[in-house]
Amino acid sequence: MDRVVMGRLRRDPATPVQFVAGADSICAPCPHRRGQGCASAERIAGLDQAHGAALGIAPGAAMTWAQAEARARRLDPDDLDRICAACQWLPLGLCKSALAALKAAESENAAPDGTAS
Repeated sequence: MDRVVMGRLRRDPATPVQFVAGADSICAPCPHRRGQGCASAERIAGLDQAHGAALGIAPGAAMTWAQAEARARRLDPDDLDRICAACQWLPLGLCKSALAALKAAESENAAPDGTAS
């Protein structure tokens, strides 16, 4: 995931992304991947559905990474307690920290009148 997100998407926010129902390039190294699916498919499908609903993104939707990040910035880090309740990573706080940092970066880049600089 780090290779895809940090190495490609953050480097070029104009990168087009398509949201899929099933395994994708981020899932490639996961030991639970089974072809185009996952050994934890039921749990993952529930998480994907919750994320899609929270972000207003349906399977098949396409946008740039920057547009996807803008949708994520609308969330509060504490929203993840509800959206990601079934995720094994939630207790580690990594996603909450990443979302808080994303929102902080947006605030730092905002002009005094509240518009992006």
